Amino acid sequence: MKVFYLAIVLSVLLTGCSRKWKQPTHCNFNLSFDTETSSGVNEINSSTFYVSTLSFEGVREEAGNIDISKSIDKQMNGNAVELIEFDIPQGTYTDLNTEVVLSRNSGAAHTARINGKHSFSGGSFNNFIIEIDSDILLLADIFDADGTSTILLSKKVDRTANIELDVTALLDGIPESSWIDAVTGPGTIVIDSDSNQSLYLYVLMNISNYVDVRFL
Repeated sequence: MKVFYLAIVLSVLLTGCSRKWKQPTHCNFNLSFDTETSSGVNEINSSTFYVSTLSFEGVREEAGNIDISKSIDKQMNGNAVELIEFDIPQGTYTDLNTEVVLSRNSGAAHTARINGKHSFSGGSFNNFIIEIDSDILLLADIFDADGTSTILLSKKVDRTANIELDVTALLDGIPESSWIDAVTGPGTIVIDSDSNQSLYLYVLMNISNYVDVRFL
């Protein structure tokens, strides 16, 4: 009889623990593309980005890993902030990362389009336009407010985080020699899959390095 009662108690405890970890916590994510910060090298006049999905993968203590995704399907202008609400399973995360997919739908002209001006060290400048038609994956680790990678998500406390792509810093990372090579005259520098492909590939291959995701 004691064995029977013990089995019941263990079953209740395990069920309670399982239910606890299955309950989600409500999170708000402020998604933005920062084009305002000017370094004096690149000045962005306008930009648009088509956001397709937002996904999260995480490793939790005492609970299973997560892999969840949400469809966004929205075109955003530079410096606009999009509030995305997301229910994430609660727990203590030792590793949590996000993936933002930029992908145009049938109604969008481009996955991303950036118009601006590049200033050369000698004092001259050229306008530029970047047009990306392929899908873009923005991958980033998520950090807590104190800068650590361990994040506690509790059903009792709603959390807010910022997801920010620093577009200006991304363009500032392009070597000056690449900008010089792209100049063919006083006109606009066109960067797309057909023109100035080295600059085009630089943006695609380095874009995730300029994404920061942090809970407040």
